[in-house]
Amino acid sequence: MPMKNKNGLGRVLHKTISHCKTTTFLTAVLITLSVGIALFPPLVLERIVNQLSAQRTVPLLLPLTYFGLLALSGLLESGQNVMITVFAFQLILRLDKEAVAAIPKADIQLTVIYFDFPLLQPLAPAV
Repeated sequence: MPMKNKNGLGRVLHKTISHCKTTTFLTAVLITLSVGIALFPPLVLERIVNQLSAQRTVPLLLPLTYFGLLALSGLLESGQNVMITVFAFQLILRLDKEAVAAIPKADIQLTVIYFDFPLLQPLAPAV
């Protein structure tokens, strides 16, 4: 029978979202904007292609709008990737904190003693 952990992944995720509301909000906004803006460049390109296939002149505003929307879409996608990375880093830190808190203090002291071997310490500079 699986053991229920009160500090499981779902609980840690909930704590991270409630603790980092600004990061969570910015991540959600950037993802939404990135997806929304990414839909427009193909629509503008369609209008440009339709104008060219109908042998009409293409107003200068359409290609400028297309390239501007491509640039904006790229910037928002970069921001989205940054915010997802920041949020994941915060989640990993909180998971690490919860995992360390779950280890009994005696085990932590044994681990410190085990790794406190003189050969593992950096060499002191000669005076």
